[in-house]
Amino acid sequence: MAAVTGEPRVFTRQVPAAPRPGVPAWTMLAAFGAGAGVALGSAVIGWLLGRQGRRR
Repeated sequence: MAAVTGEPRVFTRQVPAAPRPGVPAWTMLAAFGAGAGVALGSAVIGWLLGRQGRRR
């Protein structure tokens, strides 16, 4: 067991050598566009399926 001293231990983090690069804008736009396309397509499919029930 280590002896207890009066001073607290301080832990520091090393600074990274270079900042991490960000995400390119086109990938974010593509991801949002794909999500919007899936949501809109699902809404259209639901609308079409809902209209089929009224025709009978």
